[in-house]
Amino acid sequence: MKRVVLFTLAGLLAMTTPALAQSAYDGVWKIDLSSAQLPDKPQVWSLEDGIYSCSSCVPAYAIPADGQFHKVEGYSYWDEMSLRIVDDRTIDDAQRLKGRQVNATRSQVSADGNTLKVTWTDMSTPNGMASTGEAAMSRVAPGAAGAHAISGSWKSEAVASISENSLIATMRLADGVFSFESGDGYSFEATLGGPAVPVIGDLAGATASVRQLADGSLEEIDYINGEPTSKIILTPAADGSILLRSESLKLGTTVSYKLIRN
Repeated sequence: MKRVVLFTLAGLLAMTTPALAQSAYDGVWKIDLSSAQLPDKPQVWSLEDGIYSCSSCVPAYAIPADGQFHKVEGYSYWDEMSLRIVDDRTIDDAQRLKGRQVNATRSQVSADGNTLKVTWTDMSTPNGMASTGEAAMSRVAPGAAGAHAISGSWKSEAVASISENSLIATMRLADGVFSFESGDGYSFEATLGGPAVPVIGDLAGATASVRQLADGSLEEIDYINGEPTSKIILTPAADGSILLRSESLKLGTTVSYKLIRN
């Protein structure tokens, strides 16, 4: 689900009654970007003869690079995309869902052609606070001769920045119920081992279920239209942080990082 790209957790405010014991999950947390382990699977793009395509995407797609919005099937968080060539090393793309723009991205290849800077603005957050970020990628393989510089295979290297509201979340585990509320407005409250519940604010109508594993970790499964889309494991660490591992069941990729108390 979309919120997994930035932060797949949160919760209601931590317990305020000192007589009640708090769980290791209770509190306000922040993603430590420096700890992020990003997917090894490369992104494969082509921009040639006026057509932009993504062959590594699921499903793969191709659209004219004419700056106009075009229908793309098979995606839950957007159904139209536009791509504009800015210059021989830079492109702008944007996505819309049911006529509403939800994202805008600029991708700029370095002069030597080996690195890529990606900056984005996410306009889909429930609280209306746009989320921005910047990431770096490295070239794995070149594109076809004569194709735009964006063409080829690229591997994620680092996320340089994300808006504060998308890094912060609050969690609570009490009386067999896990609750979450993210800094940009997503929330849910799920009974451990119970049915999937709606994720409030999710554009695709996602649901989430949570269960506790034998080692005390929490496992969250996210669904869209009843189909599992991602699995998140939260494991408290000895230093008081929480280790998060998120697996995209659709793409077969994983992301992991540390959450620290804010």
